[in-house]
Formats: sequence, C-alpha cells, structure tokens
Amino acid sequence: MRVLLLTGVGDDCVALESWLRHQPGVADVIATTRPVILPRTEHIVSYRYRHIVPTEVLESVKSATNIHTGLLPFSRGADPHLWAVLEGRQVGASIHKMAAGIDTGDILWASGFYPETWQTLGGVKAILRAMGLDMFKSRWPKIAAGTARAVPQGPSNFPTMRTSDRATLETRLGLQFHDEMTVEELQKIGAWLRHEN
Repeated sequence: MRVLLLTGVGDDCVALESWLRHQPGVADVIATTRPVILPRTEHIVSYRYRHIVPTEVLESVKSATNIHTGLLPFSRGADPHLWAVLEGRQVGASIHKMAAGIDTGDILWASGFYPETWQTLGGVKAILRAMGLDMFKSRWPKIAAGTARAVPQGPSNFPTMRTSDRATLETRLGLQFHDEMTVEELQKIGAWLRHEN
C-alpha cells in the first residue's frame, strides 16, 4: 500500500516516515508538505501539518488520519496545548479521522492530563507529540486494516483556534508566548484574561 504522509519539519517527522516505511504491507511512503492526489494511495497520515486538506484529496483514499496534539473535541485547531493551559483545561493528544472541518473527524483515540505548574509550554508540547505518535503507532494496524473503531465528536462549546488567534492575543497582551514559559505563568495570564472578559 502507498501512504501519503502530510507533515511538517523535524526529527520526529522524519522518524515517523521511517517507521511507516517499515510497517507490514507498506510499499511506499510519500512525505510532503502539500496535499496531492497520487494514484494507488490508500492512506493519508497527517502529523504536524497545519493546513486544511481539500475534500477531494480526503475522498480519494481509504483512510485519512490526523495525529493531533489536542484533546478533542475540546481543543481543535492550532496551538491546542497553549489554549488548554490558558483556559485551565486538560492538555492531550488525539488520533482522529480527517474530515472537511478543522479537527472535526471521528475520534479513534484520545487521552489527556493536567500539566504540572513547573512544566514549560515546550515540554508539554514535546510530551503531547510523543503521546500522539505512540497512540498512532499502536493503532496503525487497525487503521490500515480499516477496523479501527471511531466515535463521532459531536458539537463542541470551545472555538476552533487559528494561528491568527494566537497572534491577536499576543498583540493584545504585548508579549509573545514561547516554549520556555511555565504552565504557572500561562495559568496566571489565563486567569487575568477570564477576569478581564
């Protein structure tokens, strides 16, 4: 089978591509930063990919799966770990079927936790990426076979966040969020924002 890996840049992205190449039944892995329709492609896997995949690309394959570093259905969109910490919610990772909306597909698996106040934003992000990859790898045989069970997300009371939402908030606050910020610092900012609104 051929797998189209939609991905970003990083050692973990290269490692996922290599891991997929060594899975039983996988004859070819095409890693790219652009969604394309390729003949004989059966599966799409998305990891650290920040763009909407056109419906016609999703419909051209047997399965399309996203590894998301947010706890669905509560944390859809960009920077889900940041928004969860600011709002005092669990952070998490989810594996879901890709759909036309942003992170709206049926959930294959999800797990979350409350980060410790001493942890950094970058540290939490690294944990979530590792969680997502581990979840995906353990479930890949069922995803590839088409036997993975999924649960519809249903509606969410939380907005889908975009990269521009982060930039708008940073401008409003006069600061930039960065990986060295602690959960405690972010929770204080979140509490102030809730008080202000």
